[in-house]
Amino acid sequence: MAPPSNPLSLSDVPVTRPVGGIRRLLTGGLRALLLRPPLPGTISTAAGHLILLVLLVTGIGIGGEYWLYGTHVLVFNWSTLREAWFDLPILLLGGAWLVQSRPNALTRPTPPLHFAAVMISTSVWIVTVAWLLVTGMAYGWIPAGDDEANLDWIYFGAPFWAWVVAVATIRRMHRFSPIPALRRLVLLLVMALITAWYLLVPSEPYWQMPPGEEPELYARQSVA
Repeated sequence: MAPPSNPLSLSDVPVTRPVGGIRRLLTGGLRALLLRPPLPGTISTAAGHLILLVLLVTGIGIGGEYWLYGTHVLVFNWSTLREAWFDLPILLLGGAWLVQSRPNALTRPTPPLHFAAVMISTSVWIVTVAWLLVTGMAYGWIPAGDDEANLDWIYFGAPFWAWVVAVATIRRMHRFSPIPALRRLVLLLVMALITAWYLLVPSEPYWQMPPGEEPELYARQSVA
């Protein structure tokens, strides 16, 4: 009797290498914003690029508040940076755990940082759009109507849409390479709890202002 053929190993599975630079990564984030997330291996997952995007999204939030508050700015609130980066470990470690290979599992390899890359690049666009809307209403470039209601829509909509993008991204990753249902459920549940936390316990603004000098149009928290 002929010996059984050797089973396939992961070394036999074609490896998809991430391509493109920071510009393609941002384009992928824009696609994800429109609920068309890129496939694994089609955007860069280089750690350096992700660091640049984290700094970029933070800078947009800081700059947006400064522009909005204008001469009311008193001092920068450094403790807000810690709050702004609180969910980074979830994106990085949760995304890596999502695609971590199981013993004897034959799947197409997904870059460990793909989920984080999509979510961080999408955050750049979400924060940019949110601050453009807030600033446009504050300076009268966009008809505001009911200011408080519009701010509520932005305040609740930005983190909620990020969670919707996470759902779409995980579904696309699952179609590319199967992911255990428990991992998908746990990561989405944790992200939903973090989103609820941000909404129920607003973070402090990046810039502290003198008492009684708040601008007429003031978001309850930093969109970043």
